[in-house]
Amino acid sequence: MAELRERFNSLTSREREVLSLVVTGRPKQTDCSATRVSEMTVKVHRSQITRKMRSKSLVDLGANGDKLGISIGRS
Repeated sequence: MAELRERFNSLTSREREVLSLVVTGRPKQTDCSATRVSEMTVKVHRSQITRKMRSKSLVDLGANGDKLGISIGRS
């Protein structure tokens, strides 16, 4: 768990914001509206988050975020 928390701490504030949306399972288009950025930007953030968190997929990423207790507004 400590290693997972360390990975989370390496994320930027915007990446944390996007991760909190990924955890909810919302579609990418909803993420774009919530963060007010383009779909391509959200895609890049998700890719960077997945790499930094060493997740194998968005499902794995969401599960890791859930383990950390991440939800909207709490990152």
